Amino acid sequence: MMKTIKILLIAMIAIAAFVYSKVAHAQSDEWQQLGTHVVDYSLDYDVIAIAYKKGTFTTLKIKVKDGNINMHRCMITYENGDKQEIEIKHQFTAGSDKTVDLTGNNRIIEKVTFWYDTKNKSSQKAVVEVWGKK
Repeated sequence: MMKTIKILLIAMIAIAAFVYSKVAHAQSDEWQQLGTHVVDYSLDYDVIAIAYKKGTFTTLKIKVKDGNINMHRCMITYENGDKQEIEIKHQFTAGSDKTVDLTGNNRIIEKVTFWYDTKNKSSQKAVVEVWGKK
């Protein structure tokens, strides 16, 4: 009887460990929304402060919704003070996105600063979203 209970207990622990590893791996493949900002109709720059401090990221995705913008560059500031400048030079239309690999080890992102213009080609202000992937 004790041997059967031990076998069942070991099997339950093995199943739980397997399920946990699959869930943890699936979560690491998911995108986390880090912040959003509504842009102005001009040549400007904006900062998205990242409130999500629960993990580090290896990849960013910049999504644009509701309007069009011409993005010129992007500066990622990490919690340790390091910065990574990204020359994007990309024309985003509503619903488009661009993925950027981050350099170095996985690090916590403090803020993302981006420079853009709209050239009044949009009848609606664009919303910029920043997403991170572990």
